[in-house]
This record gives sequence, structure tokens and C-alpha cells, in this order.
Amino acid sequence: MLIIPGARALSPFRLRKLGADIEASGLDLAVLETRYIHLVDFAAQLSADEIELLNELLQYGQVSRQDNSLEIPDDSFRLVVPRRGTTSPWSSKATDIARIVGIKKIRRIERGIGYWLSGAANERLLPLIHDRMTEEVLNSTDAVFLFNHHEYGPLRSVPVLEQGSSALSAANMELGMALTDDEIDYLQTVFAELGRNPTDVELMMFAQANS
Repeated sequence: MLIIPGARALSPFRLRKLGADIEASGLDLAVLETRYIHLVDFAAQLSADEIELLNELLQYGQVSRQDNSLEIPDDSFRLVVPRRGTTSPWSSKATDIARIVGIKKIRRIERGIGYWLSGAANERLLPLIHDRMTEEVLNSTDAVFLFNHHEYGPLRSVPVLEQGSSALSAANMELGMALTDDEIDYLQTVFAELGRNPTDVELMMFAQANS
């Protein structure tokens, strides 16, 4: 996997808003900088010319540093990336463009947002910088798992008829669906009336539609 730093990710307005949200949450923390981090998966080693071209393609927006270095602090950095097993719309477009301009070895380009913080990250910060339905947060740029190829397993039934809301609560935690108590009660009622158990895919689709 190749890591290519990019431009500033959040505008000054969005950065100020995030700062206000952090302050309102009671955290003694500030976001010093945000930056796009490009993660590149390739089928064969890229040539120097291909890497140079790829760097040119991925240098868009307002550059936040004078150089292209990427210093990662031990505990005051977080990287927000798409959830594993998913491919973002940005990734699909960027990968297509790279292939169109002749970088045929590219399998996929994905993009995350790096957050440089004034101190150690706190769990209360995470809901402010990512959507748990579609993203996850890492404490380093070690995101090679994004490009792992998995075989999809069979649909899994969630035993709502047998275990009630506790089964939905367990699935909610396991799948990271962020369902509210009202939504869990609604789903329990609906599938009790249908007389069948929901599948994990049905629950995920419901959660995404209501996020």
C-alpha cells in the first residue's frame, strides 16, 4: 500500500465549527490540522513516472504544508476512513481516473481524513469527527485492511422472535448501526407482526436509510 498525503481537508469554517463542537462537549482538546490521506492499492510495483503522475493527480485543493511529509504523532492523531468492506464513491471515481490516465496497475485508491490534535485523543471526540455508520477511526495510517478481499458469508438471522429487543441491541452493537431505542422498539414490533426474524442485511439497510 502506498500512502500519499494531500491538501487540507476541512475549510476554516468547518474547522471552527468542529472546534466549537469539541468545546461544547467539554473536551480540553483542539484540532490543529486536518489533511486528506490517500491510500493506494496496486497490483504491481509502480514506476517512478507512475508515482509522479499519481502524486500530481492527488494534489488538489489548498495545500496545508510546504512539503509532502507526513509526521504521525503517537497518540494525538486520528485517521477517519470508510468502513471496512465498503468502497466510497470518491474511491470509485479516483480509481477510474487513475486508470484512464494510464496507471493500469492501480487496483483502488481510497481517501481518509487525518486529524492532528493538540493532545491525546479522547473517545468523546470520535462521534464529532466521523459517522459510525459509514466510517471508522484509526490511530495510525495502517489501513491496509481496507484492501483485503473477503468472501461474503451467508445472511444471518437475528433472533428477534426468540430474544426480543435484546437480540436487536446485541446486533446494534456488533454491526455498529447506531440504532436508537425507539428504532429498536419499532423493529421488534414490525418483525413480531410479520412473524419472522430479520436478517443482518435488512437491519443494516434500515439503519443506513434512517441515519
